[in-house]
Amino acid sequence: MHPGNEARLGIGAMLAAQLLTALAGVSLLIRMGPAMDLILQENVYSTAAVEDMLGAVVTRDEAAFSEALERATGNVTEPEEVPLLETIEALVDPVMAGDEDARQRAVVALVALGDVNRGSMQVANGEAHFMGIAGAWAMAMLGFVSFLVTLVVYSRIGSRMISPVQEVDAVLAAARSGDTHRRCQSAGLSYDIGRVSTNLNWLLDHRQRASNFVSSPAGVDRDAVLALVDHLAHPVILGDASGQVLVANSAALGLQAGESSAVADAVLREEPMPGWTVHRRATGGWMAEKSAAVADG
Repeated sequence: MHPGNEARLGIGAMLAAQLLTALAGVSLLIRMGPAMDLILQENVYSTAAVEDMLGAVVTRDEAAFSEALERATGNVTEPEEVPLLETIEALVDPVMAGDEDARQRAVVALVALGDVNRGSMQVANGEAHFMGIAGAWAMAMLGFVSFLVTLVVYSRIGSRMISPVQEVDAVLAAARSGDTHRRCQSAGLSYDIGRVSTNLNWLLDHRQRASNFVSSPAGVDRDAVLALVDHLAHPVILGDASGQVLVANSAALGLQAGESSAVADAVLREEPMPGWTVHRRATGGWMAEKSAAVADG
């Protein structure tokens, strides 16, 4: 897969994971609202009716009692409420007539009816609580998936795009510093980056062949080079990157025994040689010449 398409696919996966997380949060909040409304509609309404009936029992307000009983009867949400409401309805007349036994039985039935509604509220609250916890964990899992997707995308971009580009930069920097042998690794790379590495390697190989007039003795016309430097009165030595002396003019041949080799060793170790000036090439070849004043001395 091309790096551009791979990057677009990875970023798309990250955006999709984040969108799913946002939608999960919205869905959780939307579902929590109706759950709380259901608690209010089904249970708080009946509990309020029970409280109104208890107050009517104390004041013997038959109209208020009947109105509250009608509200409770029309809002039955649990099977246990039906027999309790029937009992309360049967005790309305005796309670309002002042029957103490009927009043006590009505109070007991009303308290039981309130307990039923409060129990139902606790169950509904537990369900809403569970829904909130489940939604929170779902969002956490989606966030974790988004985190994993981000790690994978980051790793892929690093290995498929950033690292190859850094290697190309390192090879170019090495070529600038005179290293003519380092090349880009093209195995395992994407098609586009592989083409860049292959073309760069070809350019470096072509450059090395074209400029290899000192570091490759087989490609040098020694007689032509010698003719260029032999007319110079001061010693001139040409060598390759390995420190081997390739060409020396007549003045250099008259040097003391071992001086040419000492110059080559100094060049190879990149140490200064008193009385000698060294000219280096980017390919590793070099030319050392002894100043005329030192040579005459």
